[in-house]
Amino acid sequence: MSVLYRGWSTQIMPVLGRPSKRSSGGKHPRQTMERLREDTRKSVWYVFDTLSNISTGKVMKSQLKVLTSTIGLVLSMDKAEEILSKENSTNDLSYLEFIKILEEELFSKVDNATLEKLNLTDNDLEEVHRNCWVLYFKVKKEPKGSMENLKALPEEACYKLWRVYNFLSEEDESGMPLLPVKIHVDEAKHVIETFVGSTGQVTLLAKIDDAIHSYSLQDGMSFQTFETMIVNRFTSDLTDLAIKQATKELFQQYISDTIIKGMLCKRGYQVKNWKDRWMVLNTRQLTYYTASDERERKGDVQLDQDCKVEVIPDAGVKSGSRQNRFVLKTPAKPYEMSAHDIKTRNDWMTALQKAIDKCSNENYHFHRIEAKERQKVRREGRRQKEEEERRRREEEESLQKMKDLLKTKQEEEEQQRLLHLAELEKSRLKLEEEERQSLQHVKELETARLNQLDLEARLHAEEALRKQEQQRLRELEEIKKQLERLLEEERQAKRDEEIVRALQARLLDEEMEKREELETLRREQEQLLKQEISRREGLEEHQNEQARKLQEAAETLQKLEAQRRAAEQDLTEASVKLQEAEKERVKLQHKVTLWKTPTVGLARPIPPRVGNLTTHRGRGAFCEDDFRKLNKDEKSIDETGSDVKEEEKTDTSTDITKDTSDLLTPTEINEKTEPTTEVDIEQDNKNDEKSKPEQESVTSEAIKETEQAENKATDSPIATEKCEDLKSEFVESTIDHQ
Repeated sequence: MSVLYRGWSTQIMPVLGRPSKRSSGGKHPRQTMERLREDTRKSVWYVFDTLSNISTGKVMKSQLKVLTSTIGLVLSMDKAEEILSKENSTNDLSYLEFIKILEEELFSKVDNATLEKLNLTDNDLEEVHRNCWVLYFKVKKEPKGSMENLKALPEEACYKLWRVYNFLSEEDESGMPLLPVKIHVDEAKHVIETFVGSTGQVTLLAKIDDAIHSYSLQDGMSFQTFETMIVNRFTSDLTDLAIKQATKELFQQYISDTIIKGMLCKRGYQVKNWKDRWMVLNTRQLTYYTASDERERKGDVQLDQDCKVEVIPDAGVKSGSRQNRFVLKTPAKPYEMSAHDIKTRNDWMTALQKAIDKCSNENYHFHRIEAKERQKVRREGRRQKEEEERRRREEEESLQKMKDLLKTKQEEEEQQRLLHLAELEKSRLKLEEEERQSLQHVKELETARLNQLDLEARLHAEEALRKQEQQRLRELEEIKKQLERLLEEERQAKRDEEIVRALQARLLDEEMEKREELETLRREQEQLLKQEISRREGLEEHQNEQARKLQEAAETLQKLEAQRRAAEQDLTEASVKLQEAEKERVKLQHKVTLWKTPTVGLARPIPPRVGNLTTHRGRGAFCEDDFRKLNKDEKSIDETGSDVKEEEKTDTSTDITKDTSDLLTPTEINEKTEPTTEVDIEQDNKNDEKSKPEQESVTSEAIKETEQAENKATDSPIATEKCEDLKSEFVESTIDHQ
């Protein structure tokens, strides 16, 4: 939540006009409406405390119109000040009457639909508080005012301190402020500790209790006293800038709901380096800056229920690396951070976990809830204290009644005893008178003895009565001791009850701590179980991936094996064809040898002249019939396909037979050929000698290429194709040679 009114002027400017609807710092409209009701009651009380008549405690309606108009403008109600004119009975209002008018005429008329349209923000609330502050501060700063120490603080710092004071002031269970508005000494101590810690005056922390004890009356403290104590005890060595910065941090913490802030070391996500960042955490997000002045913001981390906070153990960390690390895991990416010490790390992890737990509740205000909880505990303590005091008074009254009753009873018994003694005395006197009368009438010794015996009997009776009286006194003393013993037992029972209550409270605290430890252990076990399940799922996926890759490799291997077999088959066929071509070459060479062998009676055979069979090397060595037979063989190979090997063998043997049978005799050669000259014969010999090495080189090159093709045939199907090409080239070269 952003801090409102940054850098506003120290001059007092009345806030008039319709408030601006800025989106920054806004919260849920319903919650903002509740905050407007609660906070307005406290701020309005200061207006009444400032403007009210001392004798009546009321304020003129004309002085409340500006404030009423501002509240109406916040709620989009024009001319809201006219509601004050409806009450024509009096011209002034008390605080409770004005609050009742606001509830009935303004707040109660804003329904849910209107709330959604209003989109109330914290800025709207500040408009109301600022108006109250202007009315309050403007009067109090005058010379006749009683709040002279306000001049010692900058107005901006004083306003923010006033807002924090109102935020933490005491309320009843219904949310109404306890009048007059006061802050409890425990809350004041916490605010002053935060203020002193922000200003770096560590030596003054030990003097806070003494200062609060000197300025506070009982358990409450007014704003004037609170502000005077801060000015006199904790700002003497501070500049205005330091005071403004400290009050700004207080305002951000309580009003803007900052849970915790401080310097942490953050590790980059892409570039793994560590940098110091000033972290500010509230219930919605974690914002980090480059420095504590919070001017350059580097980024925000939005919090939701999917975020987790985990400790990174220091065990196994290399020397020189960061200690006290923890990680904030979000759906987008993890944020790894390092604290200065373990306590700081634990404080941040506790605050982050609390923010994550409460981030789904849009109406949650951390410091407001905490303050209400503390007030509830204090109210409960006061209630228990009052109850104990009432019981103590009742017991004392009951004991006093018992004492009074016992005293009355003792007095009555004493009076009865005195009356009885008086009666005995009268009886004794009467007996004596009777004895004197009897002595006068009876002078004899027997009469005297009888009278003496009678007197002794009376004396014995009186002694018995005296003993009875003493017994009654002893019984009364015993009753008194029993009552005192019962009173002491009652007191001891009360002390035992207090001890038992303290023991029960301690046992309850220990039970709560054990339950929290068990809950923490249960969450850790659930987290470990989730991690183990995720790890097993990852292993199963990895195994499935390895099995799939193995299956693909097996299929690829089978395909390569099939290709290798096809290449081997092609190589076998190519080698068979090469062997057949070699046989054909041998046959052709044999034909050439037979052709060049001289016959009987001739120096060499005379070849026929074939003009159209002459090549670039000269005249050919074969006749037209030989080429005609060869063409027939090629056609038969193309037509038969798979039976080419057997037909080639058959054609070869047939050609050899025909070639042998077609050899002409010298006489037939002489008859069919024309006479040749010696020049022609020499030219033919030269052509044969030239063609022989060329023929051998062509054959050797074809054989080498075939061997290379055989070596590569097992590697890939491309080798098989190359072998087929070499075979076809060999056959073509052979045909060209023929």
